[in-house]
Amino acid sequence: MSRALIPFWRFALREKISIETLEGPEDLDLPADFQPGQTLVLPRRGPWCADGSREDLYVKIDVFFPSDFSPKARNKLKELAEFLEKEEKDAPSGRDRN
Repeated sequence: MSRALIPFWRFALREKISIETLEGPEDLDLPADFQPGQTLVLPRRGPWCADGSREDLYVKIDVFFPSDFSPKARNKLKELAEFLEKEEKDAPSGRDRN
């Protein structure tokens, strides 16, 4: 199993991620319901078998959270947090948060 480490903003925005395969990097979309720590299965992109077929490639997706931010980035994160907290507070109860 291989591992891909992606920044939290790329994960949250569901931007394409680059996975290293035996043939080189491959850009993939994450499924909407995908969660950190889950494993993506890339059919027939793993090691070659003796019979000439390919195994599947399993890639565990981990999310990276920086330990420090620039002052500008920190302010943007605070703005986002305030916006999301207000949006959650104003949402009707029982609303699907996806």
